[in-house]
Amino acid sequence: MQKFLACFHNGHTSASMPDYLNNQLSYPLLVTSYNEGKLYIENIGSHYSKKVTVGDEILTIDGMPAMKYINENGSVYDSESNPDISKMTYSMFNPSLTLVSFAPKAYKKRLKLEVKTADGIKKVQIPYDIDINPLPSDSARQNKLDYIKKRNLQLNRENILLVDSVNSFAYIRFTKCDKEFDAFFQKHQGVIKKYDNLIVDITDNSGGDGNAVTNAISFLVDNDSLQWNKYKTRINKANYRAKASSRLYYYKANDVSQQDKDLFYPYFYDTAFEDVPYSVFANRLPSAERYKGNIYVITAPNTASAAEFFAIVLTINPKTRILGKRTAGANGQPLVVRLPSGIEVLINTCKTFDYRGRDVSSGITPDYERDFSDIYKIGKPVDWFRKVEEYVNELSQIKK
Repeated sequence: MQKFLACFHNGHTSASMPDYLNNQLSYPLLVTSYNEGKLYIENIGSHYSKKVTVGDEILTIDGMPAMKYINENGSVYDSESNPDISKMTYSMFNPSLTLVSFAPKAYKKRLKLEVKTADGIKKVQIPYDIDINPLPSDSARQNKLDYIKKRNLQLNRENILLVDSVNSFAYIRFTKCDKEFDAFFQKHQGVIKKYDNLIVDITDNSGGDGNAVTNAISFLVDNDSLQWNKYKTRINKANYRAKASSRLYYYKANDVSQQDKDLFYPYFYDTAFEDVPYSVFANRLPSAERYKGNIYVITAPNTASAAEFFAIVLTINPKTRILGKRTAGANGQPLVVRLPSGIEVLINTCKTFDYRGRDVSSGITPDYERDFSDIYKIGKPVDWFRKVEEYVNELSQIKK
């Protein structure tokens, strides 16, 4: 079912497993990263350190070239429309890549890896020994899970605010749309308002709660009225679809009137859409309290769902520019279907459009495309800030 729903290429069309199965599944002690067509070890259990270590390239998985294995056994389960996301997020905590990320405990499965190290090519077998839900009484497995979760967290995943008073730049990075970010943003919006330029970094933000960014939107969009994303949803008229089918299959094309073709055929070909009514409401902040400077939103394939919504709404502000790579394409309102088995299915119900009328259902295309992934591999957040700031200044010079 996951593989079938992934064919629709939308992050809001997917299936999740019943909760009770989690007690029967385990992970390998391995986290990887993808760069320029190659797969690297990003984290691995310390007891393998004599053979392989962080930064080593994985050449094969179970005897198959690494990326061929990912494409055949992982990417086909990924729902996002952006093909880059599955390669970038392949790790033990990516629930969409089921064949790769976990397996039943009873299988006693091992990943057989061939790894290119500084000392030559080495082979290693990684057991699936990290329980998704260890028994409360199993302290050893619980400790192991806590350890790998902690190791798997990227550095500085907390909300970050940095400023450059000399060049009048502020930089805010957040990795989840949640209450913590909302509180963080409201606490610091007075500081942000002092600077002429704001960089909003959501390159590693997979979304969360869209309501958690409404206060930030009120501050960053200098409009008296606000509106959410524009949507179109398919019109379902079974009778019109049936009329179209009879004309397509039992009539000659020249015998069908153009009026009938225009009226019935869109319902057969699923091209009949209507606008979804959306609210327009007053900005809760008076103009004097809103941000007046330039806004640069940094996006990547990992930018998804509520984070994409946030980026789109910010473009109401004419001073907003989106930089980076195309986002995940996890847009639209999903229909939730819970099956008797416990499987939960999400089915996207609409197309999403930005305020320029562009269809962004498959991801937001930046105004200026640039792969920023390299800047996060070295240094600290202040170094990331400087690199993005340099790029923005270069753009400003080109525009002049």
